Amino acid sequence: KAKNSIKFKPSWKQTSGSTGAPTKYMQDKQLDTVTRVIVNNHYQNIGHTNGYIAVFRGTLIDDFENKEMIYKILGKEIHFSTFKMDKKVINKYIEILNQFKPEIIRGYPSALLILLMHIKKYNLKVHQPKALHTSSEVISEELIKLSKEFFNCQVYDYYSQGEASIIAYTDTENKQYYKALHYFSYVEYLDQGDGTSSIVGTNLWNYSMPLLRYETE
Repeated sequence: KAKNSIKFKPSWKQTSGSTGAPTKYMQDKQLDTVTRVIVNNHYQNIGHTNGYIAVFRGTLIDDFENKEMIYKILGKEIHFSTFKMDKKVINKYIEILNQFKPEIIRGYPSALLILLMHIKKYNLKVHQPKALHTSSEVISEELIKLSKEFFNCQVYDYYSQGEASIIAYTDTENKQYYKALHYFSYVEYLDQGDGTSSIVGTNLWNYSMPLLRYETE
């Protein structure tokens, strides 16, 4: 923790421990803005102009007890709940997608796979976005295949960590690789001797509690 950390209006964060031990750390207020700008730039790189973005991440839906509250429109984003994706709910989602015609569909790979499998099973017609934008989970070959078949678009993944030691996304020219953003953090790849490398990152934007050469287990 930096001696002048209060200057950067930080807040305490905590990882879930899904990739290692749970960790508490401080993060500058500005970091949320920086990452949002990076995400928006990524949207533009994969085809977004000024249209809607559909978000299947379950966030920003406030009242899950209200069964009618399955989606919410916030500006140019349509946020869909992913907690209950049965036949009736997914059919409603498809109706909304066809109505608003989003340029980008963003979400957890598992939620998007459920959506696409439903479209395939019932042979439904649905608006085709310019791209799928995924994060937080591993992408399956089935998702890539169904995306091409029913959405006629590519899947672009976005990788980051709560500790903000690295941000990387699918290379738009070679989709088998990820491209790390070197203006966000200094990234090193340490050879593990078994054909793999561990990722070590130093964030360049978090001054209240800099994590130097941070390695996620």
